[in-house]
Amino acid sequence: MKREPLRLGRGEYTASARDLEREEFIEAIFKVVPESGTLMDEALNLLSDRRDTPFVWDEFRERITQTAVAWAKRWHLLDDWCVRIAVELCSVRSARDDWLERWFRPLYFEYPAPSTTGYTRAKFRQAVHARLDQILDKYCDDLERWADARFDKMPDKRSAAHFAWLARHVAGGESMPDIWRSLLQNHKRRSPGELSRQAVVKAIEQTAADIGLTLHNSKK
Repeated sequence: MKREPLRLGRGEYTASARDLEREEFIEAIFKVVPESGTLMDEALNLLSDRRDTPFVWDEFRERITQTAVAWAKRWHLLDDWCVRIAVELCSVRSARDDWLERWFRPLYFEYPAPSTTGYTRAKFRQAVHARLDQILDKYCDDLERWADARFDKMPDKRSAAHFAWLARHVAGGESMPDIWRSLLQNHKRRSPGELSRQAVVKAIEQTAADIGLTLHNSKK
């Protein structure tokens, strides 16, 4: 069955494990290179300008995509997915309640009003909790079956440091040897053998390969 182009946020499932890691990389750029946060600022400004008016998703996406194209070029992000992921992150971070999508049926629970002469408070609470547990268990089972048919399980989380190193190399313009030397300086008790240049280079290049990122800077 073809996977739907949606994901269940940062929970147990994701529609694309690779896209999730791509998000981690773009977020690392926002953290490692503070000047890159202008894209998020633009998204928030677009929303604040329209806070009291009906939201038009297509209009927002078109305007923030135009900004994201220039943003990606500024920070040496050559692959088309960089713009798409950046726009998605801006959309999620600045989300408004009136355009959040609902993917699975809501959970509703009703219980008959008790007879005032046939129930004590304690017995009524016990009966309600027992019935709610049954309904909740079934709802969770149905939700998992629905998600299993459409989404992938979340992958094992890659070290956040690897995304930060990659962001420093691509957006920050640091060479891989400079990143390695700065890591040694920040961990003076660590010997070169404990954190080798080769290990840092391999982590950066492997992370880029895994998310499908083109490295513009080949200096090692």
